[in-house]
Amino acid sequence: MSQKKRIAVQTQLWGNANLDQDFVPIYDQAMEAGYDGVESRFTVMKQKEKLRKYLDEKPLRIFALHTSPETFYNQGIKAEFGELLQDMKQFDIGHLLFSPAKRESMKEQREWLHIIEQMGERCAEQGIQLSYHNHAWEFERYGYELFDAIAEHEHIGIALDIGWLYRSGYDLNKTVERYQRQIKYLHIKDTTKENWRELGTGDVGIGEAVKLLDTLGLDLWTIEQDTSELPPLTSARISRDYLSKLEA
Repeated sequence: MSQKKRIAVQTQLWGNANLDQDFVPIYDQAMEAGYDGVESRFTVMKQKEKLRKYLDEKPLRIFALHTSPETFYNQGIKAEFGELLQDMKQFDIGHLLFSPAKRESMKEQREWLHIIEQMGERCAEQGIQLSYHNHAWEFERYGYELFDAIAEHEHIGIALDIGWLYRSGYDLNKTVERYQRQIKYLHIKDTTKENWRELGTGDVGIGEAVKLLDTLGLDLWTIEQDTSELPPLTSARISRDYLSKLEA
């Protein structure tokens, strides 16, 4: 790799219910597995007093939170969204990832992108990057049309999940070339067509993917695996060790 990266892990691997119950054992294991920080579901901020004490004492950072725009919108942006952004600013969390619900048409998608753009502008005012996190369905249903529409908006980046992109059948090289200016965040993820896998054990071709993604110049990469047959710590460590070999 061309430069030293900060490497995070998405804590979904440990289960969001476990995160909401107590983040401490999860974050401890993330550090044990060799990660610089984490990305977590936004609900972890309900434990913010405990979080503040923990992060003051540990060399771990929360780099990103993940949620949906629908959570913070009901005929207008809810006050809770502003509260979330204030919390993120206090904890120096620089990225907010959105996974919107499926819509029936591109017209509805564009209407929601207009709303998300307003939320992205609010984020930018606090020094936070809002990005749209892809799954496979956007490409399967709309091809590049939805992401071309996203690219028209100043305050919506793309959080590119290469595992979901692989499952959609779309080419990583072409996608990165098309959206290199919009890609603000990465999920490094391995998979087969049916099962999520530790890095280097799936079909994505992580070695070649990493070489390509390195050209984007992003200094933060997040390893994500939705589920694993292995214990979370074991799974997280395998993926981190594999990426470390590529970093060498």
